Amino acid sequence: HSLGLFYAFENLSLKASKVYKRDNDNTPTLFLPQIALMAMGEKNTQALGLDTHYHQVTFI
Repeated sequence: HSLGLFYAFENLSLKASKVYKRDNDNTPTLFLPQIALMAMGEKNTQALGLDTHYHQVTFI
């Protein structure tokens, strides 16, 4: 719900992984509207705003 938390999860994950001596998790952080639109079939990464993420989002 907070852009500050989004920034922390999205951009500071590598730094946190080093501090805690854990493997880096490259999982992107998604907003609920992005998940809802994907569930409805939207696949355009630009329309979803996925092109602005620090961690690349790929569809499987």
